[in-house]
Amino acid sequence: MKSLIPLLLSIGLLTAQSINPAAEEKTDQKKPQFVIDIENLPEAKQRKYFEHSNRAKALFGQERVFDTLEELHSASKIYDKNPDLLNLQGACYVKFRNFPKAKAAFKKALKETPTNISIRFNIAEVDFVSDNFLEARKQLEELVSEAGDAPAMTTMLELIRFKLLLCQLKTDQVAKAQASTDASSFLDDSPFHYYSNAAIAYHNNENATAQRWLRRAARVFPATSLAPWQDNLIEIGFVKSIYGEEGD
Repeated sequence: MKSLIPLLLSIGLLTAQSINPAAEEKTDQKKPQFVIDIENLPEAKQRKYFEHSNRAKALFGQERVFDTLEELHSASKIYDKNPDLLNLQGACYVKFRNFPKAKAAFKKALKETPTNISIRFNIAEVDFVSDNFLEARKQLEELVSEAGDAPAMTTMLELIRFKLLLCQLKTDQVAKAQASTDASSFLDDSPFHYYSNAAIAYHNNENATAQRWLRRAARVFPATSLAPWQDNLIEIGFVKSIYGEEGD
């Protein structure tokens, strides 16, 4: 299951480098408590806290996950309720494929910022890669319905819809998956039409048909944009990875 980590980082796992929990709170709401707490730290502690948190984010971007966790641990000794850093901690555990710890970190982050769509998606993503398709489906359904009000999700909406379709196939909601596919078109700006048709064909053991759909997608979209869609098919077990292993 060597495709697992690229899957998470390419299509879903939103780290502290890509989200700002405070920014996702509605502007008419009061300042989040964790922001107030950090602002109220003594100046020296606050400076040290930001040194550790900034280093953690930089190290994660360099794939230095152990070092990232060390910096996060140091930061947590000063303040341990920042959802931004808890989310980053979850991302680190995903790198190690320790999904229970990852989900626990994401849930702690969500407790501090309950409306944060990005963190909610990360929890759904962990359920997805853990084959907990029913729970993932429920969460993804909510995210799809709310995505119009969440700018952070706009660019990922079609991919989220595809992940939801895969969960529907895995939870005996084939008719809903088919309806979603029928409502799409080859004229759409995303590969959803091609990959949803491929997924349904794979689900029906029509591998040759599925592969034709994938070839069509490859003629329309660049390989780099198709990688996360392909990763989803690998993770769910429809396609073998380049390592010769299926997603499970």
